[in-house]
Amino acid sequence: MPFIFSEKKNKFIYSEGDPNGQPTRQSLINIFYAADKDDLVFIRCSDLLNKLNNNNICVAKKNKIGFESFVTLQGEKSLEEIKNQLFENSGNGSNIDLSNLNSYLYSSLLALKQKIYKVLPFKSLLALKNFYIWLNFYLYKLKNSNSVNADLSKLAINNKNFISHAGGSIENFKYTNSIEAVKNSINHGVNLIELDLMLTKDNKIVAVHDWDQWSNSTRCIQKEVPTEELFMKCKFLEIYNPINEKVINKLMNEYKDFILVTDKINNPKLIKDRFKYHDRIIMELFTKKAVFEARSLGIKFLINEILVDDYIYENKFPEWVTLAEGIAVSRLYAMEHYKRFISLKDAGLKIYVYGLNEGKYRDTELDVFCDLNQVISGMYIDDLKFTENLQCN
Repeated sequence: MPFIFSEKKNKFIYSEGDPNGQPTRQSLINIFYAADKDDLVFIRCSDLLNKLNNNNICVAKKNKIGFESFVTLQGEKSLEEIKNQLFENSGNGSNIDLSNLNSYLYSSLLALKQKIYKVLPFKSLLALKNFYIWLNFYLYKLKNSNSVNADLSKLAINNKNFISHAGGSIENFKYTNSIEAVKNSINHGVNLIELDLMLTKDNKIVAVHDWDQWSNSTRCIQKEVPTEELFMKCKFLEIYNPINEKVINKLMNEYKDFILVTDKINNPKLIKDRFKYHDRIIMELFTKKAVFEARSLGIKFLINEILVDDYIYENKFPEWVTLAEGIAVSRLYAMEHYKRFISLKDAGLKIYVYGLNEGKYRDTELDVFCDLNQVISGMYIDDLKFTENLQCN
């Protein structure tokens, strides 16, 4: 079974498999979601990337969209053996001395930590796949170009189709998750507002995209996750005011139309315990367990694309998918499975696309809106004014 080794926390994180002890897709998703920045994920290479050798074991690091880098441990026999070796070297809570591991494992981990990776043609294959998805989708668009313009105004005129990403942009700055950004979105008529929620060192919920970005943009340089007190003292770009639980409750009390869409936190009970206005909260969720918990607590939810991937080629989705407020999907995933999402949209399920403005080809609000308007119900947006001069080429 795959597992996580956190050198920083000096602990292991395990996943559960099927009755035969084999990893399931859900257990792999759980491992991916549980991994923090700089944690090492030990996993069968074939589970990491199906083009890799089944007999090898990989150690990987994770970024937001996948495992960003990995090395192949060809000399190891099993995940269990590696886990035992790491455990034996951990001592009684003492720091793990990686140099005590066998030389091949040590050199591989050291190479990973120093970002000297074995380069596989993974990025090239991914780029080729993405190009194929894009080409196939645009062939479909060409065949259906007559019906595209008729749907544009229908999607544009209703701000309920848009979710302000990380609070929405404020004075051309993105990812602020700030009070000013939230108020600016509401003033522009966008009431569905996504905030990236994470926990501080003292277990308080705050709005922050990621800690590296926070550290760089506030100049509050920290080697570890800050406390809530420190977080609230640090303004984004030294201008925009930060948000914690108290501020969210205050904003939701002040603005009765404000609907909070959460990202990152996957714990419905925690959200219900900390916030007052549960009827105006929609959680984006990443595991079935969290979905069932949200249902039992009466919390609305969106499901991330990773939860529908198991069923994307089947004729029918399970009931818990159809009970969601919608599905949050990446731009390329929506293009890849456009026929499926068109049918879901026609059946009344809302499809929201994210991953805009990342510097990739045709990923601005206007581009995505024009390309995917028949496939999606709405978008996570940064630019609140993009519909003012709407014209698709």
